[in-house]
Amino acid sequence: MKDNLLELVWHELGHCIMCMVTEKSVDEIVFRYNKFTSKEILDHWTGHVSYSPAYNYEYCSKIENIEELSSTILILLSGVAFQGYFKNMIENGNLNLIMIFRGQSTGDKDRDMSDYGSIKKCVESYNKQNDSKLSYYEIENFINLIFERIEKFLHNNFKQICEEVKVKVDSNLNKGSIKTCLVGEDLEGIIKQIKQLIDSDFKDVFLKLKEEIKLKIIDSTPSGV
Repeated sequence: MKDNLLELVWHELGHCIMCMVTEKSVDEIVFRYNKFTSKEILDHWTGHVSYSPAYNYEYCSKIENIEELSSTILILLSGVAFQGYFKNMIENGNLNLIMIFRGQSTGDKDRDMSDYGSIKKCVESYNKQNDSKLSYYEIENFINLIFERIEKFLHNNFKQICEEVKVKVDSNLNKGSIKTCLVGEDLEGIIKQIKQLIDSDFKDVFLKLKEEIKLKIIDSTPSGV
């Protein structure tokens, strides 16, 4: 089957784009081919992006680190927003982004409990530490806002980058490697191409969205920030 690789590439590069918008350093992009045999053979790709400084729940839950929490939320939500854009706009599908986020994401669930689990844990930790009432459901709705803003800025160059990454990962699989780690020169080349797509207008739009997330967090906190 192996038919979700390009969808996964869009997902992971979506994370990468928001890492750059929020001035994080992308350290590694990983793609892994999984083949499970039980009652039936299941072929499936998973992946993840490592970036620094990376989030951790204890740090994000502290009210003085609200900037980090809002950046983390934007980065984690962006994977499904870009994945959904590929499925709905490129492949003419009709998928519900929230439902993809809750259970059908192509991210590496074994590694980080999925983007859904990560954000839920961030929100729960923040609420516990600050006696706040940040609504997880309001936060996940920002997926749709990211999706709406993508269309204005994405163009054929991004699609071409995704295709090039897919070709490289497929080539490695054909050579017997079920795992592709993009680091060093390979990663630098991809990052350089993506950065050329992030002009000041693009960055401003998504930093404003990050501020909207931040305000939603502040509004939920009794003591304010």
